[in-house]
Amino acid sequence: ICDLSVLNHFIKEAWDAEAAMRACKDACSIATNFTVPLTRVDFDVWEAMNIEERAQEVQSGLHVLNEAISSLQASNQTDVLQSHIDASISNIASIRQVLRSLSIPEYVPPTSGGEDKEMQIVSSISELFQVHINFL
Repeated sequence: ICDLSVLNHFIKEAWDAEAAMRACKDACSIATNFTVPLTRVDFDVWEAMNIEERAQEVQSGLHVLNEAISSLQASNQTDVLQSHIDASISNIASIRQVLRSLSIPEYVPPTSGGEDKEMQIVSSISELFQVHINFL
């Protein structure tokens, strides 16, 4: 169910999107910041986490990435950018479906409204897609 070739396909599409955004520059710029997950991993901390904590960490990151990338749909972007946005959202949905099939619960954002310490802010679409690559 966790075929690495499928994950590699998602990573390649994220690379393609990031490369397209770097090439696009001004035509693909947007004057907003994006909240995205931190993608650095402290493997000692990760290894100390139980399976449920790891699953929530992954689901939380997917949720935040999906929110950031989905926010681009409302902007008037080029057809090329729109196709990368659509593909990225579809790929995240596919990954979430795989996680559901493994009985990993969906991420539920906290109702307290507190900021998650495992987040960062990026200021360009290119940076957003770079985080997407790193997360995958």
